[in-house]
Amino acid sequence: MTTVNIEDLQPDLAKLIDQAAAGEPLLIARAGKPLVTIEPVAPESELAEPVDTSKRFGFLAGQFTIPEDFDTWMQDEIIEMFVGRPDKFAFLDDLNDEEKAILANLGKQP
Repeated sequence: MTTVNIEDLQPDLAKLIDQAAAGEPLLIARAGKPLVTIEPVAPESELAEPVDTSKRFGFLAGQFTIPEDFDTWMQDEIIEMFVGRPDKFAFLDDLNDEEKAILANLGKQP
């Protein structure tokens, strides 16, 4: 392993990095005290194991069941959230014209 003081690093940096990339680790020191090691990066094939994608789909097969009414579950409640209950505003039919006008003008700027 080559040891270089940080003060002496600049002039030969490119050459030292090439040496480290070729497999010779480089130790950078300050006043003789080791600070950093530069080593070559492992080839890409050694960095990560390949993922077996053939086992991704179906890995939970048999672990749970989907209910028959999955696509209509809570359908009435969802429709009510968007449209409202038919009887919810039935009282509006009993209002007189003056009360309907008041409701129509709610939220409008005077």
